[in-house]
Amino acid sequence: MTLRRRVAGTQATRRDANRDRQIFDYREEEAIAEHCLMMADRGFPLTFDFLHRIAQAIINDRTSSNNEYDIGRHWVRGFLDRYPTLDQRYIAYQERVRKSAVRKDIRQLFYRDLANLAC
Repeated sequence: MTLRRRVAGTQATRRDANRDRQIFDYREEEAIAEHCLMMADRGFPLTFDFLHRIAQAIINDRTSSNNEYDIGRHWVRGFLDRYPTLDQRYIAYQERVRKSAVRKDIRQLFYRDLANLAC
């Protein structure tokens, strides 16, 4: 029944139905996404903390100092779900960090120390 109403246009999608409950409107989120892509192209990594700080700065500029609003801890994950291109950049950054952290010489030292502890 829900699918039939959505096809007919009488029922909004979940994304459209929740638009009025979102912190940022579509244009603001697009601007945040474009800024993040631009920063990633310039070599600045896309991290959860980076996205959270950008969003919080916009909220703090929007509201008065007496009425501060926190965007919440799940906002970044939802934002990345709405913008899969950014999510791919985040995953690529995590993969680069992981590869650089796990070098062959460090692994060998780890296993040598582990063997020494076992003896």
